[in-house]
Amino acid sequence: MRTGDPDGSTATPAGGGGGQAGVQKGRRPNATDAYWEAAGRELTPLTSLERIDSKAGFVLGNITLFGTILAGLGALGGTTGRLAVHRGAATTVVWLVLLSILCALAANLPSLRTRIDPDNIAAVRQFFTRNIVLRGWLTRIALLLFCAAFLVSVGLLLQVAGARPEPSLALQWRSTGDAERALVARVAVSELPPGARAETVLVSEESDGNESVLATDVAVAGSSGALAVTIEVDDVAQESTVRLSLTVTDDGRPVADGEVVLRP
Repeated sequence: MRTGDPDGSTATPAGGGGGQAGVQKGRRPNATDAYWEAAGRELTPLTSLERIDSKAGFVLGNITLFGTILAGLGALGGTTGRLAVHRGAATTVVWLVLLSILCALAANLPSLRTRIDPDNIAAVRQFFTRNIVLRGWLTRIALLLFCAAFLVSVGLLLQVAGARPEPSLALQWRSTGDAERALVARVAVSELPPGARAETVLVSEESDGNESVLATDVAVAGSSGALAVTIEVDDVAQESTVRLSLTVTDDGRPVADGEVVLRP
């Protein structure tokens, strides 16, 4: 007597009749399979926590080095003073670094649990799962904040280093009581490369359009990268228009320039 479904149909085992079970055929494991099988055996809760501790330690261990390098580059590049112009970006870097440190410290805090029963597999699994999830996410956030701080600081440093120094130029009339006046011209510029050459030219333009050079000055920036020039000229006609221009070069490469005009 054959067995079957209620509707009278018969059931045939997979792989053929005669009640024989189906046979699954495959290939022998090769070296690659053994390689990945060995790697899978390394994915244990203990190794996961060790990797988390290593990454959190990387953040804490490189914060000081990170700040030292940036501070050194800013000092060597003469860009420390210009960072005040980008106060918002600099503050962002500081906050990103602080938050990264806090997350890394939180990931390194020891567990508050003082005892766990090793025979209780469910408790052991819960302990490792919670630690891996919580500390893993804290470490990920710390690394992301660290990378963001590094990228923002590098961008800020490149922007500041590529900015041209802004010279300060001033012209001032000084009355002498006659039909002509004295003129005082002042130039000040800082954060220049040491040895940069600054050429200052003071030009007077008469009412008829003719120009005449009142004075010129050439100065070289010292090791501090700053220089100041003062030019005094007597007997300048009151109806003259005076133009003060500055050109700063370093090995023939333009570094900074500026111009100011004083009209009667």
